[in-house]
Amino acid sequence: MAANTIKFPPDGAFDDDYLARLRNGDPATAGHFNKYFRRLLGIMLSGAFGHQQTQDLIDEIMFAVITNIMRGQPRDAGKLVSYVRGVCSNLKNRVIRDRINNLEDADIDPDHLSVRSESAAERLVRKENARTIAAVLSELSERDRNVLMDLCSNQLTRDEVCAKYPPLTRDQLKVVLCRARQRFQKVWRNKE
Repeated sequence: MAANTIKFPPDGAFDDDYLARLRNGDPATAGHFNKYFRRLLGIMLSGAFGHQQTQDLIDEIMFAVITNIMRGQPRDAGKLVSYVRGVCSNLKNRVIRDRINNLEDADIDPDHLSVRSESAAERLVRKENARTIAAVLSELSERDRNVLMDLCSNQLTRDEVCAKYPPLTRDQLKVVLCRARQRFQKVWRNKE
């Protein structure tokens, strides 16, 4: 096994003892946890975001996970990996949803809507992101674009979206979301 390979605890899975040591601040366990999950999160986020944003998101996820572990979540150590992956997926989806929501605001002059003025650089980045999102959305079929907007901007549930676009099923919706996510990831990766 390579020297830089991260492995699970010796018994092959995270157990209650591992979680207890982590909650008690054992340095070796904390080091292993940090190294293992940072690598896992890096893999999960690598295609969707640039390097710096990926690192920022990993920091945010790790902070949330450690905070919740100290509060007793998850209770079952065997679900630790699933728990971290769930937190990561939720944050990743929120960031992508925020990007899509910014698309709707692209044609609105923010100086007329808020007291907070944004710098020229912030305005340029926001408009560039909106153009990129619009370009990706324009590559999608009208139905797929409408489905994404209903899920992300209008915050309809998946069942509501399927009912709105018959004969769209939940399985077909998964395919639509997967393809859209891949297109967004490809464009954002090329952009950064």
